[in-house]
Amino acid sequence: MVIKSIILQHWREIGRIGRSSIIATEFVLGVNGRRADIAVLSDQFFGIEIKSDYDSVVRLRDQIEVYGRCFDRVSVVTGQKNAEYCLSTLAPSVEIWCVDQQCVPSLLRDAQAVPITDTISMLQLLTVKQLRRLTSISTQGASRSHLLQVAQDLPRDVIYGAVIEQFYGAYATTSGAFWKLVGRRKVSLEHVKQLSRFAKTRARIETERANKTKFWEDWRSTASSIFSEKLESECTEHKSVNQSIQSPYHERPHQVGYANEY
Repeated sequence: MVIKSIILQHWREIGRIGRSSIIATEFVLGVNGRRADIAVLSDQFFGIEIKSDYDSVVRLRDQIEVYGRCFDRVSVVTGQKNAEYCLSTLAPSVEIWCVDQQCVPSLLRDAQAVPITDTISMLQLLTVKQLRRLTSISTQGASRSHLLQVAQDLPRDVIYGAVIEQFYGAYATTSGAFWKLVGRRKVSLEHVKQLSRFAKTRARIETERANKTKFWEDWRSTASSIFSEKLESECTEHKSVNQSIQSPYHERPHQVGYANEY
């Protein structure tokens, strides 16, 4: 999360992204289960993979191959530990950035954008609803596999346009909230959290959890106060009753004195 905020702030400073850019985190890349750490729609469609010094790079090459089929431009942002591995292993078409221990990003290798040509991978990014619109098949019973098969014959630019349209529709609202929150400040961890499509849902759940916690804390406090007051009242009442009861032994000194008079 820290590297995400660092690279977004830096890209903002160099003019690569701005308030009109649409940004998503943990963007799902079709049905293969892969996710892009950051996806950005600006003048190009960017995919960004984050690899800190604590992350494994065993599957990185496979991950980036999937990125290449879904984005115009692929960037890897890594810590110093994995920098050499990325430079020597990843294809020249992959842009590589490094964030050092002082949290300063630097470009290790530039790369040109490569327009997406894999129409199948692009189609996998679309929802069934979008596929129906794209293929003009309104039948509710049409399966996803059937829709994909029909859509394969469409021109590449039409499919690409549908991908961009869907991405914009899905993330324009959260991106707008993100940029409004950032304002003129530096991008922070809290700002990045707003980029999730589920940010409002998570915020609502956190609020409900906090309210529930407060309710039970207040209940315990109230119950404890009532119990303490009742206990104190009962103790006072018990003490008062005890004081009002005279022990038969209290008369003994008087009786002894009375006997001595004879």
